[in-house]
Amino acid sequence: MAEHTDRRRMILEIQKGPGTPQEKAKAIQQLFTPSKITEICPPKTLDLSISYHSKEENIFGCEHYARNCKLKAACCEQFYPCRFCHDEKENHKIDRYATKEMLCYFCSKIQPISQTCISCGKSMGRYFCNVCKFADDTPNKALYHCAACGLCRVGRGLGIDYEHCTECDMCFSTTGPHKHVPKILHSNCPICGDFLHTTVKQVIFTNCNHSIHYECYLDYLDTNYVCPICCKTLFLDDMIVHWNRLTQEIAKLPMPKEYANVKVEILCNDCEKKTKVPFHFLGNKCPSCDGYNTKILSKEIEDCLLYTSPSPRDRQKSR
Repeated sequence: MAEHTDRRRMILEIQKGPGTPQEKAKAIQQLFTPSKITEICPPKTLDLSISYHSKEENIFGCEHYARNCKLKAACCEQFYPCRFCHDEKENHKIDRYATKEMLCYFCSKIQPISQTCISCGKSMGRYFCNVCKFADDTPNKALYHCAACGLCRVGRGLGIDYEHCTECDMCFSTTGPHKHVPKILHSNCPICGDFLHTTVKQVIFTNCNHSIHYECYLDYLDTNYVCPICCKTLFLDDMIVHWNRLTQEIAKLPMPKEYANVKVEILCNDCEKKTKVPFHFLGNKCPSCDGYNTKILSKEIEDCLLYTSPSPRDRQKSR
């Protein structure tokens, strides 16, 4: 960003300064030569400092992982504790598989990435994957690499406590069956926008077969009861109690005479049926599934809702 800002400033100075259009064009063109780019935005200083997962316990790493090395990103040749730290500070995403070098936290030796330092012999992590260029030194944390996913995942391993489903294109626990949904994790979390296939956060699946971060899901439930993607009711059994109560409230509150005979066409988000029902401000019940998770489709109701009380001038006339 700094490079683009400086270059833009210099272009404006050239355009406002003296000289013929040809001279200005040549001067602007020279700004894009490699030597000039380096002059405008000199290379960053390599950050070879030690970072900690827990400084109090003297555990190396970062907030995301415990590990004993820094990775040298092949894209920008900068050192970062992990891919998340890189992506948070740079304006591009790291290619984790292209990583070739690391910095050992114990002896500060820059070397080809591996599980063991070639200089001091220390381990970079209890778990190491040479495909993902991933090290994790968390005690008692089971990890395995899934070639089909192309990722390292939490668990003891394929055929032990996890299996890869080719239809869903993800790993599932072997503790029980699962519903097959093609590429169910190949989407972004509808709340935070993170890509779910590569996320390290817990993911859950709704009864309508959509995926979402568990922590995002809990926050979302504070103000909503429908799926953020398809609008189907998330807890149908729980909502029946609420809808029965709503039916009782509607029975106690008849509509004003202006709306007493108004009917609207509705679409039920749960059973996906269209019907015409009496309009009510509190809700419009689906006669097919008895739910209130409905949407008004009728345009006639818009004319009804344009009704306004008499203006002050009209009230004076009526007196």
